[in-house]
Amino acid sequence: MAIIATLFGGIIGFVSFLTALLAFDATFLAACGIYMASGLITTACMIAFVLIPVRADKPDQQNALSA
Repeated sequence: MAIIATLFGGIIGFVSFLTALLAFDATFLAACGIYMASGLITTACMIAFVLIPVRADKPDQQNALSA
């Protein structure tokens, strides 16, 4: 799952890089910083979300039958 989170973070970072560079006319160095920050934050959030434990459902209660 960490590999998938890293790939997804890289894609989100690259889209943020292009958006900052082309749409907002940021400098190349600022766009690279946005690339690193948004990719790292996306990856860290995805990994943290996956590591949250999930509660198991309660097992069905079985009542003892009288003989």
